[in-house]
Amino acid sequence: MDYLHDFRADIILKKRDRERWNNWDKWNVLYKTLAYELSSSRDVESYGYVRKRVFDFFSDYKKYICGAVTLDIMNGWWFCFKTLFNINTSRNSVETKKFLLRLSDQIEKIDEEEMLINVICKNYSITEVEIKSLLSFLKVVYTIGNISPASRNPKADKFDSWEYKLFVSGSIDHTDLDYMEYFCFEDYSKDRKWWTDLEKSNDKKKVILEYMNSRINLITERGKKVVNRCK
Repeated sequence: MDYLHDFRADIILKKRDRERWNNWDKWNVLYKTLAYELSSSRDVESYGYVRKRVFDFFSDYKKYICGAVTLDIMNGWWFCFKTLFNINTSRNSVETKKFLLRLSDQIEKIDEEEMLINVICKNYSITEVEIKSLLSFLKVVYTIGNISPASRNPKADKFDSWEYKLFVSGSIDHTDLDYMEYFCFEDYSKDRKWWTDLEKSNDKKKVILEYMNSRINLITERGKKVVNRCK
């Protein structure tokens, strides 16, 4: 499997409205994200066939995780997205859904990334640097590099970041070298506390930009390690 395989594709290809979802590969990554968010789909990691595919990459996970085990997206996109787009209502509110629908209608037919960036910068208070980073981040969020077996319902910070879940919440017990090497998290650092930086900073978008840029590389490299190990 390609380390950049988007697990959302496994889900949408099973949907009844095939005429619409068969266009998945033609859509830009932001429209894909909005379309999936607005659909009736559950969280990616909750689907049995997705769970099976991911667990196949971590066949010995029970050596490192005790008790109930689930899949977890280790770094989330929603907080970054809503902050950049200045969304102040809850994720499931009517107001938010209307905003997402309006945005998705604006960008649905755009297949060139440069044009997409121009449209977003023109209509929203987002810089070119910020939207480029967000698009790159969205391309890796639902890949194997950002999904891992974890203890059920680990606590998370606003970023849904791996470091907080592992080192702060106490939900995952194994923080030793063997755990980190097995799950290919050894490149992540517990020294940078993003949640603290966010609270202290007067420029939250700057912190979010730095966070996304760090995740893009870390998720990509982790995905390569996971896939190559299983070849």
